[in-house]
Amino acid sequence: MDFTAPGTYAFLAAYFLFTGFSAAAGMGGGMMLMGLMAPLFPPSVVVPLHGALMVTANITRVALFWKHLPWPFLTPLLLGLVVG
Repeated sequence: MDFTAPGTYAFLAAYFLFTGFSAAAGMGGGMMLMGLMAPLFPPSVVVPLHGALMVTANITRVALFWKHLPWPFLTPLLLGLVVG
């Protein structure tokens, strides 16, 4: 991977494109990102980097749609999450 500014910007552009696709389609962006990263990085880097990027994307999505979350449906799930 070219870690100069153009290479980094290209990777970030692909990340935003794939997470946008995932937000619109409901799935698939993470797998496309994994397909992009697999030839660029060793597996010991791909797995934690992919996890961190996907957690960041999902937290951002929750923050953006906070007002629209179905709280009556989510409350039992969140309580189970705390117990588990």
